[in-house]
Amino acid sequence: MAPSVALVKVASNTVLPIRIFINRKQLLQNNSKDTVFHAPLLSNNSIVCIKSPSTRMYLSNLDMQSLTNDIETEILLIVHEVTSPELIQNVLRKIKTGQSMDWQKDVMPKIFSGPAVPSVTSYIQSITRIGKFKYRLHFKHNWELSIFIDNIRVLAHIRAYLMFKSDMSIFPPIAGLHSKSKILLHEHVKTEDSPQVLQEEGEEAIPNNDEVREPPEEQKPELKFRYSPVISLGECINVHVLQRPQRNKRAQQATS
Repeated sequence: MAPSVALVKVASNTVLPIRIFINRKQLLQNNSKDTVFHAPLLSNNSIVCIKSPSTRMYLSNLDMQSLTNDIETEILLIVHEVTSPELIQNVLRKIKTGQSMDWQKDVMPKIFSGPAVPSVTSYIQSITRIGKFKYRLHFKHNWELSIFIDNIRVLAHIRAYLMFKSDMSIFPPIAGLHSKSKILLHEHVKTEDSPQVLQEEGEEAIPNNDEVREPPEEQKPELKFRYSPVISLGECINVHVLQRPQRNKRAQQATS
């Protein structure tokens, strides 16, 4: 199934595309009670339990909005902190392939070092190294997700780009890191004012019978558009949906 793509703003005029997949197998396991429904057997009026047939799963616009709202802070935390010198030295280099580290106990104190109380609440539970440059973070709040960093080097380059936009010559280029596009910011409709006849106060306008005036042509509006360049960073973060919130809970969040 093709992934959905969400754009998360990480800086001024800069967005990071996040690919969102549905882990159908895990989702069905987490909702095993909901995959069985009761149906009558007409031959003897008995009730039988039938597993639901395979159906296509997708995220609605409301689902996408709820999911991105749930992980927006986490994405910013990952982009700006995971490849910081402190975490590279004390976290990433200490995790061997196949091993995990508790995010709340071992990672968050290093992000917010010192006696200061963390100003950000993170719902990531663990970070696991699954390849030489690939990591998986387990997130659980309203949604339960696996957040994959496909290439930690690309993420480090993205962080460097966000911090040193004015001088990127010191960093080696990575193919496909970012592309430029434009979005429509403003639409202005302008029409020319109709000509007006000026006359003295108390004086009536006298039509000139010697001139035959044709009715004025219809004035067409003049449309003016203003565009702003937007940088789309490279795709290096994928999200797999493991558990979705209850529908009534999502509806309450949408109305609140």
